[in-house]
Amino acid sequence: MSSTSDYTSTSESSDSETEDVLTPNGRIRVHFGYNQPDDGGPAPNAFRFRPESVGVNLRRLTRRGVHTMTRALDFFMLFFTVEVIGRICEYTNLYGHHNVITNPNYGEADGSWSELTPDELYKFIGLLIFMGLVRLPNYDSYWSVQSLYSGCWARSFIPSRQRFKALMAFLKTSHPDHEDMENRLSKVEELYIHMKQICKQYFQPGQNVSVDERTVAAKGGVPMRQFMRDKPKRFGIKLWVLADAATGYTFEFDICLGKRGTNTSRNGLGYDVVMGLCRDLYNNGYHVYFDNFYTSPVLLHDLKERGVLACGTITKNGRGFPACMKDVRWERTAERGSMRWYRDENNMLTLQWKDNRAVCIMSTIHTASEHTTVQRRTKSREGMFQRIEVNQPVAIRDYNKYMRGVHLSNQLTGTYTVAHKSTKWWKKLFFHFIDIAVVNSFILFRQFREEFQNMMN
Repeated sequence: MSSTSDYTSTSESSDSETEDVLTPNGRIRVHFGYNQPDDGGPAPNAFRFRPESVGVNLRRLTRRGVHTMTRALDFFMLFFTVEVIGRICEYTNLYGHHNVITNPNYGEADGSWSELTPDELYKFIGLLIFMGLVRLPNYDSYWSVQSLYSGCWARSFIPSRQRFKALMAFLKTSHPDHEDMENRLSKVEELYIHMKQICKQYFQPGQNVSVDERTVAAKGGVPMRQFMRDKPKRFGIKLWVLADAATGYTFEFDICLGKRGTNTSRNGLGYDVVMGLCRDLYNNGYHVYFDNFYTSPVLLHDLKERGVLACGTITKNGRGFPACMKDVRWERTAERGSMRWYRDENNMLTLQWKDNRAVCIMSTIHTASEHTTVQRRTKSREGMFQRIEVNQPVAIRDYNKYMRGVHLSNQLTGTYTVAHKSTKWWKKLFFHFIDIAVVNSFILFRQFREEFQNMMN
């Protein structure tokens, strides 16, 4: 990798709007400011956004079924269908019959297991959602008869708190006799695959989507536990998520299996994650945004070959960062709002913008000359704070605007999460699947209500 001593620069104009940088690969021209024309953006017709539809997609339902979708609950049941609930009941009853002997407190008076029915399981999930909204010190408080807790309606869901604890203990989402110990996801794989399919089946995201990570808090006994030092949830299961930038709808997600469970290609983990999440968006003119963990020239090039344009931040020591943009002298002397850029032979734009510090962006979506203005609070020479307007490239503006998709999704799923303490790591994923279903079904319900107001009335 080249250092700043590997190249020299010569100014091409008196106002230094261009500069030829001599690198080990030859002489490369770097542009400064917003006045230099950039005609290297994507052809308008080559990457036209052309999905069949955007938003709620209920074509798989019969016409009569669509007319019955009048409640948020109806959309939630698209995710936890009668078939899925029936299988969970079957697996839970099998596990309950096998283990109630060693845990007689969770059985009937005669020590037998009381069969879990679909109706009771729906009420159990409803109670979990209610507990996410109304937080109490412990489970027993939800069934307390004290006046302090008189507004808690747990008894209307599950009359007995012992029955609730029994369902929490014996809940199963996989067949107890067919679990593969070599497969890290065998305990939740059936529900995991179903949730991935349903999230894509009933919604088509808008043109702008974002990719980022999400953490499901979990500590003990997790085979793919991750440690993230700078995150609020330092220990947990990491999910790679692709979300709609406008609504925060979780369209696609994958569970990170760790180093032992992942075969990484020569292009790196970030490349594999984005290419995997974007499979269903190829050749439809989508724009995907991600941060510097994923960004590389190879990724942006291969996405463009498959009809997907991309934009992402990148660090100066990142893989494939142009050597001609590594000179730190510009960062030290440039004024706030200044910008320099370079477009390579593959028509890929690399741009640096000076804010408090230099921000680096790679994009196949934008042109360098497009810009807007933003307000910044700065300190004058007299020591007074004031607001000033500075130029900002549209690439930076769009990144800040559309990267919010996964952040919004994480906020929605984490605000009233149904997560509960459990010694079984896979139950953490089950609780998170409920969170995804709650948020996604509400987004579907809200958009369906806006598009079909007459039907709702």
